[in-house]
Amino acid sequence: MARANSKDRGIFERPKGSGVWWVRYHDHLSKERRAKIGPKSAALAYYQEQKSKVAQVKRHPELEAKFFGSKKKCVTIQELLKTYFPDVGNAPAGSSERRYAKRWAKLIGHLPVDQISKHHAKKRQAALLERGLKPSSVNRDLAFIKAVLNRALDDGLITENPLHRFKMLRENNVRDRFLLEAEEDRLQIHMEPEDFDLVVIAVDSGLRQAEQFGLTWTQVTFDHGGWFSIIKAKGDKSRTVPMTPRVLEIMRRRFDERTNEFVFSNTKGQPMDGSWFFNKRLKPALAVAKIDGILWHTLRHTTGSRMALAGESLQKIAKILGHSQTRTTERYAHLLPDSSRSAIMSLVRADAKNGLRAVK
Repeated sequence: MARANSKDRGIFERPKGSGVWWVRYHDHLSKERRAKIGPKSAALAYYQEQKSKVAQVKRHPELEAKFFGSKKKCVTIQELLKTYFPDVGNAPAGSSERRYAKRWAKLIGHLPVDQISKHHAKKRQAALLERGLKPSSVNRDLAFIKAVLNRALDDGLITENPLHRFKMLRENNVRDRFLLEAEEDRLQIHMEPEDFDLVVIAVDSGLRQAEQFGLTWTQVTFDHGGWFSIIKAKGDKSRTVPMTPRVLEIMRRRFDERTNEFVFSNTKGQPMDGSWFFNKRLKPALAVAKIDGILWHTLRHTTGSRMALAGESLQKIAKILGHSQTRTTERYAHLLPDSSRSAIMSLVRADAKNGLRAVK
């Protein structure tokens, strides 16, 4: 009888006579485990398998994750967002990243990361398109949560990014529209001086909207002509942007009048909302000045266009604007002096006078 019991060690039948066998064993952490298996032979095999795994893990702890999985509690999207954006629940409107964080926390914040799938991203993609958003805007929304998951992966908070290789929408963001100097002069007439200062800084620096409206005085240096220190910008890259003389003058004046740590703040001492400024201050002035086709990003495009027209290299333009991909900067190539003109002038016939040849 004892031998029969020893053979059945680690397994038991419940209820008696049912033919349903269970397994009972202690794992590598000495915690008792029970599992309902079924047939006795399967229960015996499962018991031996688990005992073997426990023995191997005790000898080689690095096998724990392979055999028993991670014992760490899987973080939720809400917890991830709070890791990188502690005030996500009260996100200031001037920060596009914090707005994204607030939206994603509301949508799927309660879900553990290991339950997120491409299905959630596709559903969000379809919903934004249905609301009339452009592919580029939809991509920015999804790129945000994908980037958050990548940061969590780098920090060891998760073992894989569930949105890895998620296919973004095809974009066509090439815009040739930029603010002409005559339009800038006309716009100045219809704006308050302190409001026009923000336009000047945008045009003369090429800062992204979130970068400009999120500036703090610690990012401003006045020595050697002045520059902005842009930290952890798009693509998690940092760069320095020199100031033009008129931007330097504006920044010095605003520094003397500062009341808090933010260069552009609202009445509550928080960063000014860039979208609010565009819709309530800049857009009405553009309408009165009869200037069409201008978005906030047009001001940044104006920076690149004016540098290209002045003959600056694409490499310098990319460095100042913080482009991570060369094709983004190549949109300014056609504006480089003599690039197209010298090519077309090569077609002028040798017997042409003043660039024109009389046709008989």
